Amino acid sequence: MLTFDDRLVRLLSDADRTLGQLAGVGRTLPSPHLFTRALLRREAVLSSRIEGTQATLSDLVLFEVEPSHETVGDVREVANYVTAMDYLLDPGQHAPVGLWLLRQAHRVLMTGVRGEHANPGNFRDTQNWIGSAGGGIEDAFYVPPPPPEHLAQCLDEFESYLGQANTFPPLVEVACLHYQFEAIHPFRDGNGRVGRLLVTLPWSNGDCYPGRCSIFPPTSNGTGRNTTSDCWRYRPTATGQDGSASSCVSSPCRPRMYSNAPKPSSDCVTTIGPA
Repeated sequence: MLTFDDRLVRLLSDADRTLGQLAGVGRTLPSPHLFTRALLRREAVLSSRIEGTQATLSDLVLFEVEPSHETVGDVREVANYVTAMDYLLDPGQHAPVGLWLLRQAHRVLMTGVRGEHANPGNFRDTQNWIGSAGGGIEDAFYVPPPPPEHLAQCLDEFESYLGQANTFPPLVEVACLHYQFEAIHPFRDGNGRVGRLLVTLPWSNGDCYPGRCSIFPPTSNGTGRNTTSDCWRYRPTATGQDGSASSCVSSPCRPRMYSNAPKPSSDCVTTIGPA
């Protein structure tokens, strides 16, 4: 059972209020999807940058206007991220958010780019670990569940949780889902990008705020790399050994990430709104 200290309750309240304001402003636009399409591409660029890509938003737009076989891999990685997000957000997709859908998103993300060797669209059948570049598993600071038995059990529990009715505030649900996915680390490569796609879904389909006004909190603001590398620090909380939710949830709820960050987007919405 998760418990909430006073500090976390205040952070959740501030973040929720700011996101609600952003969603409210977005609903005043005559065509909010045009605005959210731009935010989607911004998210794709920033999420991919965490993985070391150097592509810019301008590079992505030029590639979308005139795709080229000579385009550098960085731009293709970002374009794949956009395609994967489009796939997940497609209203014609009737499949519930679950393991099958995440595998399809992984296949789209990893095809034709760096990491294509990592069996796109399939869960890992080998042990992976998180540690320093070039270091072995003996030097790892986090080792995910080993395949096949433990990995399969963790994935089954994760999918079961995905299908449950929300019992916590939206930000807490998102933080717990993201942690659980990254702690399992189900793919050989690309886990960070798929995890950030997973974070985006509740905000994009209207589950968190009414009116189906897609909003994209800054899930990739340059701090996302620490989310995966710090999994080991949050393990006691997420496994129920510690009843406090603060360590697992408070980081993505800090004002610098949610309460303050959406403000420029809100100003932008107001600026491009109807005269």
